[in-house]
Amino acid sequence: MPISVFRRWGYAMLPDEAARSQVTVLREEVEPGSEAQIDYGFLGQWINVRTQAGGTGSGRS
Repeated sequence: MPISVFRRWGYAMLPDEAARSQVTVLREEVEPGSEAQIDYGFLGQWINVRTQAGGTGSGRS
């Protein structure tokens, strides 16, 4: 079953749960530079220590 079909079914059968996933969570504003954020979706250039080959790390093995 394609994921799009499953999602449509889920939204139709579980509207309250689907609406909960659309909620925006507000948080306090912080001073610039007072916190760090990490994007695990793209880790940048990593070098394989065994092969010395460079590559783009995706955060997945």
